[in-house]
Amino acid sequence: MSGHLVLLKTSHPQLAQKRIQAAWEEVRERGMSEASLGNMRMLEDEIEDIQAELAFAVTGETLHEKREAVKMLELILPDDAIIGVNSESIALSELQKGARHPQRIMVTNWVDPVYSTLFLEIVGNHTTNTLLLSTVEQLAIEYWGKDPYIIQGDFGVRMPLISALIREAFFLVRNGYATIEDIDRACRNDAGYYLPFAGNLRYMDLMGTYAYGMVMKDLNPELSTDTDLPSSFTELLEKGATGMKAGEGFYKYNEGEHERWEELMQKFSFEIRDLMNKYPFSTVAEEVSAMNKK
Repeated sequence: MSGHLVLLKTSHPQLAQKRIQAAWEEVRERGMSEASLGNMRMLEDEIEDIQAELAFAVTGETLHEKREAVKMLELILPDDAIIGVNSESIALSELQKGARHPQRIMVTNWVDPVYSTLFLEIVGNHTTNTLLLSTVEQLAIEYWGKDPYIIQGDFGVRMPLISALIREAFFLVRNGYATIEDIDRACRNDAGYYLPFAGNLRYMDLMGTYAYGMVMKDLNPELSTDTDLPSSFTELLEKGATGMKAGEGFYKYNEGEHERWEELMQKFSFEIRDLMNKYPFSTVAEEVSAMNKK
């Protein structure tokens, strides 16, 4: 979409080609890019040296897969090429161990659909070259249509925040305070309403931090501190109820529903992106300040 020359290596080339083509047609219909899909080349044979400046690995959430991806990339890329790896639960320092040039390795986490969402989380630690972190951040802002942020440490913040919300949801359902449908409605119709506008902490400022402080003082001791997954959830996984593709997760799905949900999600992602772009996180405070001065 940005006009870069992109080389793609995947273990599922046919599926990737199908999904990329479908996404590209939607991108062109919406006038989001004048670039050509010919700028992307699928690598199907053994990869030899590639003169690329930047590489992203998207792997399963295992240390072995991620280290193998880093090892492969270091063999074929120039020594100064940047390497970004997705990771939600594995420390960046673990990915850097044994690498030839650990200072050029960072964590880069995305949200699907990548071509229509603003999210990009960039994680660097004391080993990572800060200039390279800034380079990726600037590329994301200037070319990729992202609203990125950089975390200094071994882990990102997106997944811990989501996990805390999910843990409390499990606790409420397990103890009979709410149903699965209640949880989804509460999240969608309240937090889902304001989070795209302000985030959690600025919203607290907007509503009044004192009120939140009073509520949290009494509520915090009642929140879940469980360190294990609830049995109801592990039972779902054990019986293969892994979500829409399997026909069952927390809800049951008929044949064809998964595809329809994906279509609606893609449509929604464009619509919410347009709305969020009307109130950009980085400038909305400046707009408020300017209005006050008038």
